[in-house]
Formats: sequence, C-alpha cells, structure tokens
Amino acid sequence: HTAAEYQEFTRNAPSFRRELDLVAVAPDGTFASYVGIPYDDPNRRGIFEPVCTHPDHRQKGLGKALMQEGLLRLKAMGAVDVNVETGDMIPANKLYNSIGFTEMYKGFYWRKATTD
Repeated sequence: HTAAEYQEFTRNAPSFRRELDLVAVAPDGTFASYVGIPYDDPNRRGIFEPVCTHPDHRQKGLGKALMQEGLLRLKAMGAVDVNVETGDMIPANKLYNSIGFTEMYKGFYWRKATTD
C-alpha cells in the first residue's frame, strides 16, 4: 500500500492520533517502515504496536529512528511507561534492547479451537 492509501484508511479511526503515527516513506511512495503508538492518557502509558519495516528497507535504521522519535513524543506528552511486545524474534528483540527497553517476562500464548 502507499502512504496516501494508509492516510485515507486511518483518517476516521477512533483511536488514531496523528502525532503518534510514524511512517518512513520510500522514494517510490510505498511504506518503508511504520510505528503505531496507542497512548493511554489516564495511565500515561504508550505501546509500540505495530513496529514493522518492509524487508527491502531493513537494516537501515528506519525502525529504530521511528521508535526513538516516538519515545521523544511520548515523553513530551508526559508518558511514564512505554511497552513493546514481541515473541522470540531475535532481530526485533535486539532492536528493542538497543533503544533501552528491558525484558519484562517470557510467556506463553494459549488457544483452543471452539470446534473441538
């Protein structure tokens, strides 16, 4: 999708906050990297969700730059806590660690089909 298509899609979303919606656009107009940041005003907590970079643009520092910008914006808003969640994706975990996030827990995700 193009950046213009995304902007049109998000324009009417109830949780959309333009100042916390960070996009790196490639020269051809497609997405290179994206970080969405829902913010919980009463608890002053931000969540990086999702954090994604197109495979053609990985290892260029785009995701890291967007996350660092997001942290600056959250701090300016008064955030006291910021979370990001991932599985055992080693490159993502290295990125989060390099920015200063610390591992809080390792867990399991369980599911049961209702058709059993």
